[in-house]
Amino acid sequence: MKEMKRLFGLVLGYSLVTAFPFAQDRSTPVSLIELIAHVEKFDNQLVTVQGFLRITHERKHGVRANLYLHEEDAKNLLNNDVLVIASQEMLRDEEKIDRKYMILTGSFRAVHGAGNVSYEGGFIKNVGSCTPWSDPNRPIGNQNKADGMVK
Repeated sequence: MKEMKRLFGLVLGYSLVTAFPFAQDRSTPVSLIELIAHVEKFDNQLVTVQGFLRITHERKHGVRANLYLHEEDAKNLLNNDVLVIASQEMLRDEEKIDRKYMILTGSFRAVHGAGNVSYEGGFIKNVGSCTPWSDPNRPIGNQNKADGMVK
């Protein structure tokens, strides 16, 4: 009986230790509107957000990625966005993900315009997941559904 209790304790302890990292890796799903409006609320959190991803190449900044609320915001350079520090995977898949609506998971950091910082709002770094959601050239709402109907 003592051995069973000891074995149970070891299994329970091991389960708790191995499960703990997974609890830390859980992201907070958030709308891009809420993320932009409440940067402090999500500072230093792992977030999952969807938006229109635009990757550009600039002389001054090198590769720059922004996640916009809408495609029109990206075209008109409106401030409805967060900066994204592109991962190597994102840069490798740039042709597949640029100018698409994406679901992105990464660490969010709030930025305050102070000193020489010209960007206010926030940025997402350590992107762990960047999954295509919808292509503006073939919107998800226009794709055939299982029932054969087109919306």
